[in-house]
Amino acid sequence: MRVVFGISGNPVPKARARVVGGHAFTPAPTVAYERLVAACARAAVAQPLTGSLAITLWFYRGNSRPCDLDNLCKSVLDGL
Repeated sequence: MRVVFGISGNPVPKARARVVGGHAFTPAPTVAYERLVAACARAAVAQPLTGSLAITLWFYRGNSRPCDLDNLCKSVLDGL
């Protein structure tokens, strides 16, 4: 089985958790992007996939700001 889906907009790299008042939280843009990834995945697949899986990620960014590829992948994988 092969599943292909896209996510509109600029990809958001996983941001480091912030600590305020002794409580850690994930920044809002990261949370929103991970929720968008999850919604797009749910729309593409009715049931969760099981067994051995492989993933190919393509990122298209509308700006030239540098970012860490590992953090781009993390935000998608955490959303899945």
